[in-house]
Amino acid sequence: MRTCRKAKRENLYLLRCKHKLTQTEFAAKIGVSCRGYQNVEWGERHGTAEFWAAIQRVFNVPDEEMYGLMQERQIV
Repeated sequence: MRTCRKAKRENLYLLRCKHKLTQTEFAAKIGVSCRGYQNVEWGERHGTAEFWAAIQRVFNVPDEEMYGLMQERQIV
């Protein structure tokens, strides 16, 4: 049975939802594995510079919004 995890990088999750993409589809667009993307969205990994640059390039995210995407929120 699969459990649903809360996204620690909520703004990254919201960007994905804004484009109506699954995690698999989003990952394919930026050239990473689905599991690799999940690890970043769930806050288990930080993501490489290439990962964040691909998101910025593919989804035309302005520099001033990138910091918000990279932030993790605390889950209590």
